Amino acid sequence: GPDDWGQFRSLARDFAARMGHEGGYCIMQHYPGTSSYIARTWAVITELKQIAPKMKLLEMQTACMEQVRARKITAAWLKKYGRELKGIISADDCYSQKGINAAVEAARRRDVIRTAAGNTLEGMQMVKAGTLQAITYQSAEIDGMLPLQLAADWFRGLTVEPIRYLPVHIITAEDVDLFLSVREHPFEVNTEILRKSIGSGDVEGTDRFFSDLRQEVNRPGTVTRESLYGFLIEILAHLISIIREKDLETSRLSCDGSNLYKNLFMQKNLDNALQWLHSLALEAAGASFREGRTHALRSSDPVDAAIAYIRGNFTRPLSLKTLAAIYGLSPNYLGQRIRVRTGMKFNDLVNRLRVEHAQNLLAHTAMSARQAAVRSGFADPDYFLYVFRKYTGSFPADYVKSLAPGWNRPSDPENR
Repeated sequence: GPDDWGQFRSLARDFAARMGHEGGYCIMQHYPGTSSYIARTWAVITELKQIAPKMKLLEMQTACMEQVRARKITAAWLKKYGRELKGIISADDCYSQKGINAAVEAARRRDVIRTAAGNTLEGMQMVKAGTLQAITYQSAEIDGMLPLQLAADWFRGLTVEPIRYLPVHIITAEDVDLFLSVREHPFEVNTEILRKSIGSGDVEGTDRFFSDLRQEVNRPGTVTRESLYGFLIEILAHLISIIREKDLETSRLSCDGSNLYKNLFMQKNLDNALQWLHSLALEAAGASFREGRTHALRSSDPVDAAIAYIRGNFTRPLSLKTLAAIYGLSPNYLGQRIRVRTGMKFNDLVNRLRVEHAQNLLAHTAMSARQAAVRSGFADPDYFLYVFRKYTGSFPADYVKSLAPGWNRPSDPENR
């Protein structure tokens, strides 16, 4: 893949030239514990020590690729070091860089030299706009093609060199238009959402991420096959990083990272690869949730804990598959045990809780049926009417009319 050490040594040389080979600088680092964290930090430091001894490293921190955190860190640097801070070099040309730029603009310090690892569409647009002076060339398309080609050569019995790097190049205002002109339509899927969802144990959020990804992938003309594989490799890298950071332990996540990459490449087609990665992400989110869930949800019986979770979260999107992933059970087994314990199937239990909640809202608030449906967890108003009538024997409007005579239901402020 990309030669991070070579790329960042090259970027450091460009950075030094723009700084006039002197002055203070800061480094916004990558995720701790990753190879990029090491390479994109120490390649800069060691290179500048040699070629620009008058340049001084003031501080380095990681924003974990989060825009808000990057803005806060940068604002603190600008306040602490003032004019002594002449440049910032970032391990990410997208989320971290947006935060850096926001802080620089707020402090009216457009004189600060900014370079970063690239080359996302957002990063290239910043270079074109002049809010970012240089980025590294790290094509997701070629990055995706390279491991596929190596895997294909390996299976064919061809000689595969131990290391094969992408070309090293620094993109600046002089040639950014060339790269923008050949850039295909980008993914409209934010991998930071996936990292946060898994890290916080949000299984539903993880599931939604892959649903959005499938829609994006199936959109005509969006991406090439090679680009998608490169994107899946990036997602797997995020997963492995989170697994190591949180020390997650499940049947598949405890294996060596190299085996996970091999499993990804062994999938028969793109759809299988995406499905395998989806299930792995759900497993990681479930493991993360189990480690961080509150004491109230910790139970010696995971079925009891799952039922308690349903009763406390029925207004949110719920599925048997994601709930099973949270508690480390198979969907079929969990569904069977829920039916034994409650006398209802999973969907019936969720719908009954939602209908009871909607009844309470209709009786004690001025909400319309549509508003009560949304507040109770129903995404489809028509389906809500069907389910409501199934469990109560009447439609919401008839239910409101059937309330005891003299029932003082709040009036709708809009209709007063």
